[in-house]
Amino acid sequence: MDAFRIYVRALQRDPPTFPVPRGIDAVPGFFKDCAIWTVFFTGLMLLAPRMAKTFAPSWYKQLDSRKKAEFPPYAVSMIHHVIVVPYGWYYFFQDIIIPSYSNGMVDYSHFLEFLTPILGAFVVADTLCYALPESVFHNHHEYLIHHVLAILLFVPCLYGPGALVRYYPHLVICETTNLLFNIAWLLRLAGYRTSPVVTICEVLFAIVFFFTRFVNLTIVFAKIFLSEEGLAMGPFRYLLPPILILQWYWMWKIVQALLRKFGGGASS
Repeated sequence: MDAFRIYVRALQRDPPTFPVPRGIDAVPGFFKDCAIWTVFFTGLMLLAPRMAKTFAPSWYKQLDSRKKAEFPPYAVSMIHHVIVVPYGWYYFFQDIIIPSYSNGMVDYSHFLEFLTPILGAFVVADTLCYALPESVFHNHHEYLIHHVLAILLFVPCLYGPGALVRYYPHLVICETTNLLFNIAWLLRLAGYRTSPVVTICEVLFAIVFFFTRFVNLTIVFAKIFLSEEGLAMGPFRYLLPPILILQWYWMWKIVQALLRKFGGGASS
């Protein structure tokens, strides 16, 4: 409870009263760097099946068509998650331990310059290689909706009030859930479905999802939406409610899956 009180107190701080540069001013090469990383992630997703066929042909051959389609984005996303998740938590904790912004903020220059293009690039690559095919061929539209909203959210993040940067780590730590989910998914795919590590990852995934995406994003998005900074985002602040609704929807699906897995008897 002490940790949650520190978290809530941090979100109750008055916003900075000094000028904070916009995100785009801190990342002048954003579009070039984002394009490079997009080519990198997209290329890896396209190469992943060929690499699997070359280095693990028997294993790859026994996968069904669904798993073969999911393997490239799930495997490549691990690179993204391993990079961004530690950064997110580091800056998250650096920020919440500051009692007030009267003496300044955390220096986010490296966070913005290095991490922002990677975050933007991955969501574009994942949209092209996973979310879009899921929507077109499997009628799973929520991933495409989420990714499009996430891409559009980069506009106010880059061109909106600079002080919004203090909330960016709150968004990045949400990727922790994807890291845990993908570890469990890849272990099941590798034949370790009954391993306790898989169960631990699945349970941790649900717990972390609840705190980072259900609780944390609800509080942060509500605070941004109702703030002066949110008003300065213009119509882009209306991206926040649908993104949040998707988190609630996925939380409900996670609870249903856990009830089925652990004998709760819930129907899908």
